[in-house]
Amino acid sequence: VTERELARSLFQASGSGKAAEEGKQSATRSEDGDAPLTLQQMLREILEGLGAPLELRLAQVVENAGGRTLNAFKLGGLLAFYHVTLVDVLGSDSSVVDALSRCRRDMNTRFQSLLRGIAKDIQDNLKECLMHITGGTEQRRAHPSADRNSLMSLDLQPSAALKELLQVLSMILNVSATALTPATEEEADLSPILAAFLQPFMQEQQAFLARAQKITADGSSGGIDVRLFADSSCDEAIFFMNSFMSARRIVEPAESQVLLPDDPSLVQEKSLQSLQHWLKTLDQGAAQLRQVVVDVHSRRVLEKTGLAALLEARAAALASEDDAPLSEYPTLGLEAVRVVIDAFNGALFTIFVPDFERITDPDEKNTARVDTMTKVADGYATIWEMVMDEKQGYADRSFLVHAPEQVRILLDV
Repeated sequence: VTERELARSLFQASGSGKAAEEGKQSATRSEDGDAPLTLQQMLREILEGLGAPLELRLAQVVENAGGRTLNAFKLGGLLAFYHVTLVDVLGSDSSVVDALSRCRRDMNTRFQSLLRGIAKDIQDNLKECLMHITGGTEQRRAHPSADRNSLMSLDLQPSAALKELLQVLSMILNVSATALTPATEEEADLSPILAAFLQPFMQEQQAFLARAQKITADGSSGGIDVRLFADSSCDEAIFFMNSFMSARRIVEPAESQVLLPDDPSLVQEKSLQSLQHWLKTLDQGAAQLRQVVVDVHSRRVLEKTGLAALLEARAAALASEDDAPLSEYPTLGLEAVRVVIDAFNGALFTIFVPDFERITDPDEKNTARVDTMTKVADGYATIWEMVMDEKQGYADRSFLVHAPEQVRILLDV
């Protein structure tokens, strides 16, 4: 039996059976001696004078809790519980109910303000962390007083400030699982809370991806060397991946804690849908970021093996209007291709495989490694197919000692 059900069973006038009969027998007559007072009416009259002092005391409690997000969330849920319960017990025309209603609205307003502050703090901390990673001169001039050494660890983990903010979300989700807040009330809705904590991560990630895609497409970055930008973008992507995975580990357990009855309330459904939405969004975001890391590292491996130059020359030749066989292009001649493939074969057992030690999630780390080496194997397969294509005029194919499938096995993909 919940606290609300107990209160209703004790004081609700309407009922049947023994409890209702005892309630009638326990009734007292009003002052004029005409109609008897039920327990509900007696309780309403007893509490009638408590409205003003109760509101004053609750206002003080709200004021004291207003600056702490977790306390504000707890208090908002309790006010919602007692407000709904006393409406059931006393009716909506009680001074105590009115006092609770006003304090509840005030608490909700304060909590929403705190959520906006949380969102801004997260966004500001993300910008500072990214500034620390990129070392952009313009950003440094714009934030001359920032203590960059304390912003984040060298392993590209979320900064201490971001971890602390995410911990607040974790505590709120844990409290919500056992809170007395009625499931039908807006205070039980986790959607605005999740959005406040997680939307800033998505906004900064999308801005980063847009910037990276533009620089890759343009081949320049406003005076910044593209290769240097690749290093920076890889670090930024890993930082976001680690941040996303930290957030995901907090949100995922809450999904199973939202227990839906046979007839769930709209608020419960909304909370569950929001949790599922953010889990999916975080996964999709991590996949986009992982692709940035894979592109950078696979490019490095292809460049070290010489395959990158061949692939670029092939793409340029195919894009031209010349219908000559690819073997007739100087950069794709038989000897040029043979030298690269021989070097690739010689280095095949010693190819540097990135270990991605700064990606903290084991599954993400393994996926990044597999995807990177898959792109290397795909690059080799492209050149292998080019040489094997009789139309391209390669008279000697003896240097192709490994089929693409063998290369994939050797690269463990």
